[in-house]
Amino acid sequence: MKQMRTALDFYYQNNGQYPDGDFELGNPPSGCYGWDSSSKGTFVSSLVTGNVMKKTATDPSNSGTYCFGSDDKEYYYHRYGGDYCTDACKGKPFYILGVSTMETLSTHKPNGKHSSSPGWACHATGWVGPVPGDPTYRDWNLEFDWVAGVCE
Repeated sequence: MKQMRTALDFYYQNNGQYPDGDFELGNPPSGCYGWDSSSKGTFVSSLVTGNVMKKTATDPSNSGTYCFGSDDKEYYYHRYGGDYCTDACKGKPFYILGVSTMETLSTHKPNGKHSSSPGWACHATGWVGPVPGDPTYRDWNLEFDWVAGVCE
């Protein structure tokens, strides 16, 4: 994941923005709410064609169900527009890179983020989620075992 973040940073330096994914729209099984994954999606190929990675990286496991299943061991990527996370990124676009279930864990553990996870949360426009006291606060640490977010 560290190497993937480094490749994303190089891509940003060369292009002035992070890559878009192919944003597979729709709900599972045909799409994943706009998220690319290590088994489906194109954001990694943008890193290859952008000359910041030599070959497409895939998760060796790619096990479980595509799109955030309880035993899903894939990584996910999504680039959001600037109007989604108004506090953390001050209206600028950002990306989320996350691992649904770390391979060292048997199942995803909500609220149990991996010790190496940088974490990410913000007040999200249009989001109504399960954070007590503030349903507009989206905490990706509840959705992923490892997650990082970066503003443009």
